[in-house]
Amino acid sequence: MWESLRSFDEHARDGVRRAIPLAILMFFFQREGGRDAFWIFFAAYIVLLTTGKAPKDLALVRVGSTLFGVVALAVASYVMPDRVLFSLGIVILFAGVGLSPAYVIVGGALTSIGSILLAGAPTGDVAGWAGHRLLDTMLGCAIALVATYLLWPRDREAKETVPVPAT
Repeated sequence: MWESLRSFDEHARDGVRRAIPLAILMFFFQREGGRDAFWIFFAAYIVLLTTGKAPKDLALVRVGSTLFGVVALAVASYVMPDRVLFSLGIVILFAGVGLSPAYVIVGGALTSIGSILLAGAPTGDVAGWAGHRLLDTMLGCAIALVATYLLWPRDREAKETVPVPAT
């Protein structure tokens, strides 16, 4: 780790790339103390969560799955009673975290749904909470994408040499 910091290699730059936006967003959350500021921070955290710089496709999938989860919860809140959704919140969150590595879209959506349910439980209004979180989620995802692709965007990918058989 010290060698990485001393040479400021790709791993150190990746840590700084994630730390800068998250620290700024956490500052605003601490200063404002509102749920909107927290959710913007949390949405950025979800997108910036992966180790190493995510390829563009994976970053877009993470953003899409997070937004899909918010919209799916808003729709589900009109069909299912709030008490049922709140009681399933922790199960949905754990399922999302468990499925995220293998099934990024489903896992990201379930993680978003479970997080919104747990954070919104004191309000008792899933539809209102999910509707407000859509804009916050879009803003947090946009901040994460800007941080990912504007802070040191020219990291080189490791290129493996492919042995060519002699003819």
